[in-house]
Amino acid sequence: MEQSKEQMDKTSPKESNAKPAHLTATGLKLRGWTDTLIKNFLGDPDRTAENRHYKSGPPVRLYKLSRVEAVESSDEFKQAHGKAQERSRRQKAVAQEQSKKLLQKVSEMPITVDLLPLDKVLDDAIRHFNAHPKRERDNRGADKGSDQPFLDRIMVNHIRHNLTHYDKFLDEVERKTAAMDARELINQRIYDAIAQEYPDLGTECDRQFIEKVRQFDYDRFSRDL
Repeated sequence: MEQSKEQMDKTSPKESNAKPAHLTATGLKLRGWTDTLIKNFLGDPDRTAENRHYKSGPPVRLYKLSRVEAVESSDEFKQAHGKAQERSRRQKAVAQEQSKKLLQKVSEMPITVDLLPLDKVLDDAIRHFNAHPKRERDNRGADKGSDQPFLDRIMVNHIRHNLTHYDKFLDEVERKTAAMDARELINQRIYDAIAQEYPDLGTECDRQFIEKVRQFDYDRFSRDL
């Protein structure tokens, strides 16, 4: 005998809208907490749990929601939280200005590429590729009979590393706020310069730059986790 809809509604489990009993440190930060606020106002977690994302990572810190809400309602926390938010706004404004200046510097940086006969570039690229110590281990060499996409790849690599000249301040860029954006712009300008001097390698330049962009996007995503 089939149950009526009313009977099914009574016996079927319903989705719970209850608040979670605990919050993780990430959950606290989504509410506007900082590491300093957590340390000063909550201290040690109420309990810990196994890290399900990284088995070898540290345990997940859990804080009772009731304790968090009680702290958040206090005047002392509200004052400290407001100051933290203001500091964050100032830091972001400074970072945006630094990012703007760095990207401007990168966009104005002169980039030159030595123009040689393509046959010579190919010969030099093959020689440099085969001279790498790794070739002895993987037993894979290059010659003029190799696949053209492969030859295009090693030629662009050779030009980028040996025939391209620019203000190499990548070490400085690494320490800057907008390092990822600046490095992406530097690579875009380098590949554009190579493609301009060596039009036959334009497709390979585009392919390599797209690969770089994907890596930069992945790095940005990983950084923001």
